Amino acid sequence: MVKRTATRRVDRSQAANYAEAGRVFLASAQALSDVADEGAPYGNAIALLAIHASISYTDALSIAYGERKSTDDHARAIDTLRSILGPRLPPGRAKQLGKVLLEKDTVSYQGSYYTIEDGRRILHTAELYCRWARELFEERPTV
Repeated sequence: MVKRTATRRVDRSQAANYAEAGRVFLASAQALSDVADEGAPYGNAIALLAIHASISYTDALSIAYGERKSTDDHARAIDTLRSILGPRLPPGRAKQLGKVLLEKDTVSYQGSYYTIEDGRRILHTAELYCRWARELFEERPTV
C-alpha cells in the first residue's frame, strides 16, 4: 500500500530547475570530497550536499512525472515519488534514497560529527541514486 503524503502542485516546467539544483549539489559534494584529505573537517558538508542532491532529484522526478512534490518531512518524499512513479521506481533505488534521507536530521540538526569517510559513504549512495534519477529525468514527459 502506498502512503499518502502532503503534496503541492508544481508546474512541470519547473522540474528542470530542481534537476539542475541536484546536479550542482552533487558536483559540489564530489568536488569537496576530491580536495579533502583524511583529517579535513568536511564530512558533514559532503554528506549534506549529497543529501540535498538526492532531495532535489527526487523533487525533479516527482514534478516531471506527476506535477507535484512532497511538502512534509523529506523522508516522506519517497512515498510521494513511489505514488507518482509506481513500478518505474525500483526497490533498490527507493532503498538508496531512504538510506540517504535517514541521515538528514543527524547530519543537520543533531550535532553529530561526520568524518570524511562518513561523508563519502553517503555521497557514494547518493551518486548511485542521482545517476539513476538523472537518467529517468531525461526520459520525462515533455507535454
